[in-house]
Amino acid sequence: MGEILFSPLGGFMQKEEFEEEIKAYAEEIEGIRKRKDFEMLKAIAGDLKDFLRLNANKFKWSSELCEKKKGFMSESYKIVKGRASGRCELCGRPGTDIHHLAGRSPLKTYHLPEFLIFLCRNCHKRFHGG
Repeated sequence: MGEILFSPLGGFMQKEEFEEEIKAYAEEIEGIRKRKDFEMLKAIAGDLKDFLRLNANKFKWSSELCEKKKGFMSESYKIVKGRASGRCELCGRPGTDIHHLAGRSPLKTYHLPEFLIFLCRNCHKRFHGG
């Protein structure tokens, strides 16, 4: 049986449940990104941030998703830029910035390519309320 930790959102959560939630977020974000739905992407990013703030540190010693790995972020950036073919994943203009949908942390899960999006400067500003 996997490691069990308390989650304020729903009692006890096992490592496997945490990893399944991460997978579900990644799949949902992929669909939203393909539809180029800015408002929905911003909403799911907020939910993901909250989920990770409450749960990611609890599994940093037992889940590969939460380990710290040197060089992982630059690998993820290459994957995201390649996925986007150098174009903003929301409007199609030339991309300039990588946006972290889940915010930033040294934990690997925050830098998964599924939780990053390549944006032009204008769309990136929109994400930050500008």
